[in-house]
Amino acid sequence: MREEKGMTYLTLLIVLVILAIVIVAIVFFIKGEYQQETIENRKTNLLLVQGKVTMLEEMVVAKREGAAYIGKKVADNKENEKIKTLLEKGIITEDEENFDSYYLLEKEDLDALGLSQLELKEGEAYVVNYKTGEVMMTVPVTIENTEYYTLSSIRERDEKLNAEAGASAENVADENVAETTENKESTENNTEEQAPQNNEEE
Repeated sequence: MREEKGMTYLTLLIVLVILAIVIVAIVFFIKGEYQQETIENRKTNLLLVQGKVTMLEEMVVAKREGAAYIGKKVADNKENEKIKTLLEKGIITEDEENFDSYYLLEKEDLDALGLSQLELKEGEAYVVNYKTGEVMMTVPVTIENTEYYTLSSIRERDEKLNAEAGASAENVADENVAETTENKESTENNTEEQAPQNNEEE
């Protein structure tokens, strides 16, 4: 009886450990999917803003009638809390060549650019550089303890992930080729071994 109880408790413990592992795996999967969706949404919004900013810059350069930069000039609003955060973290710096081309875009500016569908939460705003085309938000999206403010940093992350995925695929392909070659050589060796045996039988 004691042995049976001991086995029952051990079985129950094993089941609980397996359940815990499965639950942790599911939580990590859901978290990863949510983070990926979040960063994709952020990337999409930044691309929309970049497209409008690029068009406006072309109109200003071409001196189209009524064309003017939209937003508050960062250089004139360095005490703005949203801008101060970016400066303190070094996301933008005053010694940049095109620092004067940075502008802060808030909700009314997005509406003026024809981007009224973009919503901003408390503390959020876009910062754009009309000359370089860089676009960022004053509040980052955090993935795996890394903060992403700018469109360029998100693109760099995507490129790195794609490169890692490509390298992994190449390794799998190399392993498959090696395995195929090994199997072929093994087959050839077996054939060569069988040939003399057949000759002896004859």
